Amino acid sequence: MRPKQLLLVLLPLLVFSAVAMSAVSAPQLTNVSVVGQGNTTTVTMQASGGFTHNEYRPADNLLLVDLIGVSAGKLEDRTRAVQVAGVKQYHVVAYTGAGGVQIARLELTLNPHADVKVSESRDGLAVEVTAAETAAPEEAPKPEPAALKTAAPANTATETSASQKPAAG
Repeated sequence: MRPKQLLLVLLPLLVFSAVAMSAVSAPQLTNVSVVGQGNTTTVTMQASGGFTHNEYRPADNLLLVDLIGVSAGKLEDRTRAVQVAGVKQYHVVAYTGAGGVQIARLELTLNPHADVKVSESRDGLAVEVTAAETAAPEEAPKPEPAALKTAAPANTATETSASQKPAAG
């Protein structure tokens, strides 16, 4: 009977340890890199393990990227002003979702009307931000050379007054 009692005590401890270890070993956000080139910026997020992700754009100047099952780790509450094409800054937030799932969120503050494309890469998750094209200033019309100018008649319609009408008769 002693081995059964020992098993009843040790089995819950082993299960509890396994659950605790799985919670501790959740992937962590390890790096956020920002690289700008021309009018496009690539923001890459890397984690120490696999993850799923969701993106939200609640406003024209804000993109939220949730890395589900990922701890923010050392990057929690990091804010960086980057001022590159299409992106002003990023901020890393950590929160717990439904069922106790850890979620690392990257909040990207964008320039107005930036175009966003999210894709998975071998390095993690890549967010490509393309800055909105700024309208080129309109050029003033070029004056025509004097020889090519033609004067348009001031008024081509003719009016006839009652005194100038031929008499009927």
